[in-house]
Amino acid sequence: RVVRQDPLECLISFICSSNNNISRITQMLTKMRSKFGKKIKLKAPKKKLREETGLDDCTFYEFPSLEQLSRIREQDLRDLGFGYRAKFITLTVQKLIELGGVKFLHDLRDQDTSSQIERIRLCRDQLVQFHGV
Repeated sequence: RVVRQDPLECLISFICSSNNNISRITQMLTKMRSKFGKKIKLKAPKKKLREETGLDDCTFYEFPSLEQLSRIREQDLRDLGFGYRAKFITLTVQKLIELGGVKFLHDLRDQDTSSQIERIRLCRDQLVQFHGV
């Protein structure tokens, strides 16, 4: 386990990675966050520390929740440059909701099997039902 990323963000990131490079994947996910995610504003440190560090106010955006993603139309993603992946993302979001939402992904992560290989097979068999995986 190199990264313990949120499973929803991981799934959508994986779909974005199809036939893509890291710079473009990062750009796509940044656009998705800033357009559809919740805004997080961080205040800069006190004036003296701000002068010493050069830090200023920062704005970040959370990755959209499944509910937020469910309201995104395919065309919205196409307009942001997601191309054919836009359809995969909207279909994946619909399928995930049908399967019980983010809990489905957490249950995949937390399943108890006798072997690591069996766990990987079970996860793979479940994940390939999503478009773009």
